[in-house]
Amino acid sequence: MSNWMTCREAAQRWACSERWISILCTNGKVPGAEKRGRGWLIPADAPRPADGRIKSGAYQKRHDEVPLTAEQHPLPLGISDFARAAGECRYVDRTRFAAQLLSQRPESLILTRPHRWGKTLLLDMVRRYFEDTGENTSALFRDRAVWSCGERVTEQQGRYPVVILSCRDLRFDSWAQMRARLGDRIRLAFARHSALLDSGDCDPHLLTRFRSILEGDCGEAELSGALEVLILLLEQHHGTRPILLVDDYDAPLLEAARRGFGDAAVDFMSNLLSGALKDNPHLRFGVLTGVVPVLLPGLEHLRLDTVAAPDFSLGFTAGEIDALADGAGDQLARHYGVPGRDGEMRCCPGAVLSALSGAAQPVVIRDEALLDCLDQAGQEAQLRLLELLQGATLSQEFDLHALTVSSAAALWGRLLSLGYLSARPGEMRGLYALSLSCTAAAGELERHILLRWAEQGLLSADRAAAVREVLRNRDLAGMRPELGRLFSECLAAGGGYPALALGLQALVGEQYRLSGSWEGNPGRFCLQLFPKSGELPVVALRVRSGKRLSDDQLRTLAQTALGQISPKSLGVKPGTAVLKFGAARSGEEVRLVSES
Repeated sequence: MSNWMTCREAAQRWACSERWISILCTNGKVPGAEKRGRGWLIPADAPRPADGRIKSGAYQKRHDEVPLTAEQHPLPLGISDFARAAGECRYVDRTRFAAQLLSQRPESLILTRPHRWGKTLLLDMVRRYFEDTGENTSALFRDRAVWSCGERVTEQQGRYPVVILSCRDLRFDSWAQMRARLGDRIRLAFARHSALLDSGDCDPHLLTRFRSILEGDCGEAELSGALEVLILLLEQHHGTRPILLVDDYDAPLLEAARRGFGDAAVDFMSNLLSGALKDNPHLRFGVLTGVVPVLLPGLEHLRLDTVAAPDFSLGFTAGEIDALADGAGDQLARHYGVPGRDGEMRCCPGAVLSALSGAAQPVVIRDEALLDCLDQAGQEAQLRLLELLQGATLSQEFDLHALTVSSAAALWGRLLSLGYLSARPGEMRGLYALSLSCTAAAGELERHILLRWAEQGLLSADRAAAVREVLRNRDLAGMRPELGRLFSECLAAGGGYPALALGLQALVGEQYRLSGSWEGNPGRFCLQLFPKSGELPVVALRVRSGKRLSDDQLRTLAQTALGQISPKSLGVKPGTAVLKFGAARSGEEVRLVSES
């Protein structure tokens, strides 16, 4: 495959959008392109097709087109090409970030935010602002916020060579496969600067290394030093220090750790990035984006800007949402808003754009990182998640930088990085007040709990749908058999109090307030559901267990558990409608009795 590149790789090499490359291939504008499945394969040496829309750095409309008003421009949903987003769409201006990079002058910056917070688009804006392409690209920025930041900022526009490397979407079963793909990405970064081969200002020895990396004729050790070589050559050729931009630097690290070869990925990425970023006098500055701020060896000195301590603002404010769609700001801020340092609510850009566009989405969008967190959550962590879903604030410490979710602190740190939690400094040093970040985060967490519990056999999707149906229709007669089946299935699958309580909170939390207690033994607990409205009955479940019980013994024990449920034990008035369930479990055998 080294002789071919995908549309995504071509888009990175030619500095345009993946969709536009696909259109060019479909229209026969890319010589040698071949259709493979749903995508295209493009010869690696194919020249960049001429784009009639671009003359001087800005997209140009044809003279026969009627200019669109601001309200008629599309939303930049799924667009990570700054020229398209700013030139053709309703763009929320984040160009001041380029000025902040200059004014705050970090040697290098690690910027982490949850998925869909606009990091890739932001990085493309930085590239287009600073990169010397040989053409005047200032037209993209003259009407933007960055142009009002003074001459010291505007004179830096279009002055630097830029190295850009994308590490996203590297999902492979072995380190050899992942390293090979990383090598392809590095060669794409080199290919953008292939003019160096004809330079008379570069060290011949370094050019030999450049050629061997570009042609894939190098080992892992040489490849891990590739960025350092490229940066030095660019400074020699251009006479000015280059800028390094790395998108999703944490993605291969997290994926490798998840698949069991994390050490190899850490070693390679540490060598690749530390050689380029640590005390490198030939680098102007670097920006790394990601979700989890993994601190690699050699990069401990880099400035961090994380969701827990943000200095740069990426989220949309209510006012910015109103500018995209008048009147939608307050409503979406209530649903998606996360409190910022300044007290103003900031919303996930991708979620807002999806909501405004009316984009159809499946009921559950799988977030594998969140599912991994649920898999690693033990019984105690499940109980804390239950408290969070019920609106509580937890006083906890968290580890934001952990590569794997191997402790409670790492679990809370990962959920914070993924955007499901927000944190405020607590009353004691080292402890933070953790809560669900927004209403949308609660809904996503509940959906993923039900998804994972269904996949583990604890709570089938069909049973969950049936319970929702009887609750929605206020079918009191149907509640008893459906809840009985749900309890029986979960208990038979080995579910204890934490798992069942968390699943029920996710399933019926809108209609019921859940409480319960257990004796430290997942097989002995009681669980109560109290309706939030008077139309539904109280639901009570008491579970007992024993070893090697016969069928008759199980039934007797279940009946005993049922008899222990009373209005007094529930704290309700006599005559209150109660659905009572008594259950007994021995190994995989479960018997359940009920009455109303």
